[in-house]
Amino acid sequence: MEKRSSSRISMIKSINSPLAFFVMNTLIAESVLGIILAKSNDYNLLIIIGMLSLLFFSIIGVTWLFIKDPKLLSPGQGININDLPVKAQVINAPNEKGRYKKIFDGFDGDFFAFNPYFQVEGIADKLYEEAISLHVKRYKNNKTKSKYLFFDKKAFESGRNFFNDIDSKNPNLKLKTKVKSVFAQIDGYKPDYTFFIGYKKGKSCIILYPKALLNNGLPSAVIYIEGAEDIERILINFFMTQWQKAIN
Repeated sequence: MEKRSSSRISMIKSINSPLAFFVMNTLIAESVLGIILAKSNDYNLLIIIGMLSLLFFSIIGVTWLFIKDPKLLSPGQGININDLPVKAQVINAPNEKGRYKKIFDGFDGDFFAFNPYFQVEGIADKLYEEAISLHVKRYKNNKTKSKYLFFDKKAFESGRNFFNDIDSKNPNLKLKTKVKSVFAQIDGYKPDYTFFIGYKKGKSCIILYPKALLNNGLPSAVIYIEGAEDIERILINFFMTQWQKAIN
């Protein structure tokens, strides 16, 4: 009995902890998205749940194979999470300088913000200044252009003040040619979640603020996904559909 227990422990140890951590985070992301999106009226987004489910169960399947037969891994070989095509994790709220930078730094190319609140940026002076600095860095790249789609009037005003502040301090950025903001007034429609889509070093990146984790626009945690190009395409198509409704 002890031998079997010892063998099982050694087999589990043959799997690197980052994989287990990734599996756990993917499960959390899948569960949260399922709860949030299933309660929304945005049925097109429900496809995302299926995609994350496939991702999760694929990882579980691979993990189970390694547990059953550790010989599948060569001696000394591990699974590097950086080699996986899609990464999903839950990150604590971006209400501290280092955490905010980790989540929002490095975007280049097209950037989409759906139902942003701009509450995080206003928490503290130091965080606000870091947010300003990070956005200045982002828009120094002439290829970076953003669309911000607001559904909350107060958030729209906060976002406008934020970008006006950047523009007044950095007129050479020509921010008005790079950032488009729209306040959407669509009858009977006001989403209760937020997402951001963009690219970091050419890789798709999605940031989600689910309803269950939002409190007056402030997330207690965020879901961070890299490399999920299919999910990204669905979200961008959804975003542009709502954008067109808002401007027409």
